Amino acid sequence: MLKRYLNFKNINLFNRYYCNTTIPTPESNTKLINNTTTTTTTTTTKQNNEKITLIKKPTSFQYDPEINKFLSNLKPKSKYIPITSFILDKSIDLKLIYAKKPDEPIKMKNRYLIVGLGNPGAEYNNTRHNIGFDAIDQLATLLNTSIENNYKNHCLLATSFVKLDEKPSSHKIKIQNQQRKQQHLRQIEILSDLKNQGVDLTTITDIPLDNNNESMEQPPNKVINQVVMIKPQKYMNLSGGSVRAVATEFNIPLENILVLVDDCTMKVGQIQMKERGGSGGQNGMDNIITKMASERVNRIKIGVGIPRPGEVLSNFVLKKFSIDDKDKIFDSVDHVARLSLMWMERGIKYTMNVSNKN
Repeated sequence: MLKRYLNFKNINLFNRYYCNTTIPTPESNTKLINNTTTTTTTTTTKQNNEKITLIKKPTSFQYDPEINKFLSNLKPKSKYIPITSFILDKSIDLKLIYAKKPDEPIKMKNRYLIVGLGNPGAEYNNTRHNIGFDAIDQLATLLNTSIENNYKNHCLLATSFVKLDEKPSSHKIKIQNQQRKQQHLRQIEILSDLKNQGVDLTTITDIPLDNNNESMEQPPNKVINQVVMIKPQKYMNLSGGSVRAVATEFNIPLENILVLVDDCTMKVGQIQMKERGGSGGQNGMDNIITKMASERVNRIKIGVGIPRPGEVLSNFVLKKFSIDDKDKIFDSVDHVARLSLMWMERGIKYTMNVSNKN
C-alpha cells in the first residue's frame, strides 16, 4: 500500500532500496534489452527476399522526410470496405440491401428519418426549390418504393427496411483511430532503426502489422435499419411541424434525422453536407431548426445555382432548371440519395469526408 501512494520518483527509490531491482537509465536501456528482454521484428527486402531481424527498442525518434515519403508510397494492406462505398460507386446491385420488416422491434439507434424539402403542387414540380423532393423521390426509387401513396402528419411518407453494416459507435471509432496512430508510430520506429543499421529503405517490401490491430479490419455485423422518407405537404416555411410529428411517432432521435435541401449560394450540382449550423436563409430549414429546438440537424445541401445580381431570390428559386443543367441535377440528386444510405451506415463524420472532398 505504501508503494501505491508514492510518486514516480519515490517509486524508483522504493524499488532500488527495498526490492533490490535496478531501474534502467537511458544509457543502460539498450544494454538491458539486448541482453535480457529482446523482441524481434522480421522485415522483408526486395534483394533475394532477404529477411532482416530487427531488435525492437523503445528509442525516441524525430520526423524524417525520407521515412515519411516511404510510408506515403507504401502500398496499404487490404482492408474491409463498407457496402455503401460500392453503392456510391454504382458497382453493386441495390437488391442486396433490401430487407423485410423483422419480427422483433428495431432499436431506436437503427431508425432513420430522411426529409426532402419542397413545395406541394404541380406548379412547383422540377423547380429549384423542390430539388429536395426530387432527391427523396430518387432515394425511394433506389429502395424500390414510392412516397406518393401514404399521407400522414401533413406529409407524404414511405417506410423501407435495409440491411447495412452496423454503424460503429463513437467509442469504437476513437479506439480504431488510436490503433492506427500506434501502428503508424510503430512503423516509423521500425524504419528508423533499419535506417540506423544502414538498410536501404527502397528495398523494403513489407512492414508487418501487430496482431492486436487485426480486429480493426474485421467486417462489422449486419443490422436491419428502418428508414422513413417524407415529403412535407405544407409549404416550405412550415416543414418543421411534419418533421417533429413523424420523429415523435417513430421515436427517431435527432441525430438520426437528415434533411435534403436546396442551396442558392452554390453552383448547380454542387453538394455539401453539414451536421449543424444555421438555416442560411432557407425558410424550410429555419422552421425545422425552430421546431426541433436545435441547430444540430444533419443536412445535405444541393446547389441550384446563384441568382444574378439584383434578381429577386424568391423568383429565382421558383424557376425551373435549364436544359443544360438537367443532367447535372440528375447526377447530383442520385448522388445525394446514395450518400443518404452511406450516412445511415457510416455516420455523419465519415459521410461528410466523402461528400465534401469532391
